[in-house]
Amino acid sequence: MSTGSVLSVGAAICLNDIATDLHMDSETAKGFFLGAPYWGVGLTSLISGWAAERWGYRLLLLVSSLMQALGLWIVASATEQTQAVAGSLLLGLGRGWVAPPLTALLCNIYPENRTRITNIFHAQYHLGMVAAILMILGLLYLGWDWRSIFLVLAALVLPFGFIALLFPLPGAERSGQETGKMPLSVTARQAGFGLLLVCMFMAAATELGPPSWLPYFVERAVGATQELGAATMLLLALTMGVGRMLTPALVRRVGRDTILQGSALLAGVSIVLAALPVGTLFTVCCLTVLGFAISAVYPTLTAYAGDRYPRASASMYAVLNSTANLGAVAGPFTIGLAADAVGLRPAMGLLALAPLVVLVLLRRMLALEGGGSSSGGVR
Repeated sequence: MSTGSVLSVGAAICLNDIATDLHMDSETAKGFFLGAPYWGVGLTSLISGWAAERWGYRLLLLVSSLMQALGLWIVASATEQTQAVAGSLLLGLGRGWVAPPLTALLCNIYPENRTRITNIFHAQYHLGMVAAILMILGLLYLGWDWRSIFLVLAALVLPFGFIALLFPLPGAERSGQETGKMPLSVTARQAGFGLLLVCMFMAAATELGPPSWLPYFVERAVGATQELGAATMLLLALTMGVGRMLTPALVRRVGRDTILQGSALLAGVSIVLAALPVGTLFTVCCLTVLGFAISAVYPTLTAYAGDRYPRASASMYAVLNSTANLGAVAGPFTIGLAADAVGLRPAMGLLALAPLVVLVLLRRMLALEGGGSSSGGVR
């Protein structure tokens, strides 16, 4: 899970240099490049549950690591925008095989602790971000260029695929069709499922939109250095990782539904404040608060889905993840598109609408559920 951070970290920190080398002159082109991996993630996520059942988890992880490494190598070798986008897309296609089936596997193994397990599992993404950012900062300090950095990232994603061959993971002969599970076609017709999908889309747009632009935003809109931009992303990753590790304890104290709604509201306010031209330190602080606020939403919504539809198959988690990845594409691209029209700061502030939509839809889902009867416990 931790190596998934290469989807955003390398491109985000090195965006200015990549854009200069490959002549990405518009903010829209930059946003499209930043979002390209998530198109790939969304596509393979849709069939990742099916593939895990038929290929087994070991082969799936090996294929994932190889595709990601190849995609990063293509980006490092790119001489024009289309090659970089193609490499990013392949990177995403490889990554899409991993998170949904492993999330489903963990939710099935620990049905009584879904909120805790999903938050701890997805926290590893942000802990991986911290390690990757520190590594990239070190390489930049040593004078490495962005192409060399991408080759190092390619080497980092290779080991887990081969290490997976040594672990006793479910294979194709043991996965088979899930018995007693509710087909996706039935799950999709359950009350609130459509609202849940929209929430996942908007939560991912919030979680991946500002962070993807963050180093560039700090450099250009605030006028800071590349190192400060990367350091801001490091703070964001730390707060998101810590936030996800703390979420289970917070849920036990105040309830899952309160955490989800409070997080969405705080995320919206943080984005609006970060977009204001107040000063560098203020912007960095607001973006750091955003990381803590949004950290709980995606994994806790995933756990909520498992609790609300306990008989759902792994395909439900694949659809949820694919919907989230469409939001991960839309977030960076929307900021880039709006930045060309109104400027980078207003474009960043515009994305505050996404977590506020999550807040409204959450309240509607809980009303359909009958007041959120499971809100007090941690599952």
